[in-house]
Amino acid sequence: MRFQNLRPRVCVAVAIAASTPAVAGAAPAPAGAGPVTAIKAGRLVDVAAGRVRNDHVVLVQDGRITAVGPAGATLVPPGAKVIDLSGHTVLPGLIDTHTHVTSDPATPPYHHYGISVPRQALIGARILASGPALGITGGHCDSNMLAPEFHEQAEGVADGPVAARTMVRRNVKYGADVIKYCGTGGVFSKSTRVGAQQYTPEEVAAIVDEAHMHGRRVAVHAHGANGIKVAQLQRDNFRKAVQMGIRLTMGTDTGVHPHKDAPKQLATMVEYGMTPMQAIQSATWVGAQALGIDAEVGQIAPGYAADIIAVSGDPLADVRALADVGFVMRGGEVYKE
Repeated sequence: MRFQNLRPRVCVAVAIAASTPAVAGAAPAPAGAGPVTAIKAGRLVDVAAGRVRNDHVVLVQDGRITAVGPAGATLVPPGAKVIDLSGHTVLPGLIDTHTHVTSDPATPPYHHYGISVPRQALIGARILASGPALGITGGHCDSNMLAPEFHEQAEGVADGPVAARTMVRRNVKYGADVIKYCGTGGVFSKSTRVGAQQYTPEEVAAIVDEAHMHGRRVAVHAHGANGIKVAQLQRDNFRKAVQMGIRLTMGTDTGVHPHKDAPKQLATMVEYGMTPMQAIQSATWVGAQALGIDAEVGQIAPGYAADIIAVSGDPLADVRALADVGFVMRGGEVYKE
């Protein structure tokens, strides 16, 4: 796990998931040395295939999924710990591609300046981090609230192609997993116009080129011209994107609002055009692909990280069932049962 100087309101991508299709009766992965856990799944969501498999067993050993298959055809080793989720729907852990893990919306204004870097690291552990988002002087990702005599500037401010490349290199140097920049003005920032362009094409090209040279993907924080002011327009555009087949991830912007409300995003995505399966895929398999971690997480299949959740309802009938997760396993360790 890598930590860097994460200041308040740094945007990160959370990856808590599990990822190559979960084929019924798939050959088991090479056996490890640790104890085996067998999960009996009444309904198993195969997010890569886009279907639900009934009455399946998932075998876990040494933090990895070693086998997935029908209950009648999958051998459970003697002495294995059995977790009976036969009355539940079992899914990969969910991936949020836009969250402020180190932020708390309940923190009073300016109080975040008193939170130390070590405390932020503890709050924001187990993430894929962007580090300080790149932004222009006085832009959405700058710090614009203090008077001029404080000479306050956000850590990621970089003006011009050369400075932008330098900031990308700095973020990579200190362990950023992805590179993020603010492409437009936005809400919650003083003296910016929502949706107004902030970086020139030359600056953006420099950011993307430099990030790709270092093997990093690039995310842009952008508020459409008037979409954020006229919320229905944004939702209509979301529906159009779904109809066009554009691959979308779940990005909740939690930390601006309470983290516990993150699953509500899925219901909104369904309301505006996605099927429940598409919404679930956006928060698992598609999210893992967008982050470049789909060889490790994003679905339940042999060889992948044993990051698994379960709910008592049927999220394919009502995706709001994911708001009440009753079982959580990460890396083979059960955190909630």
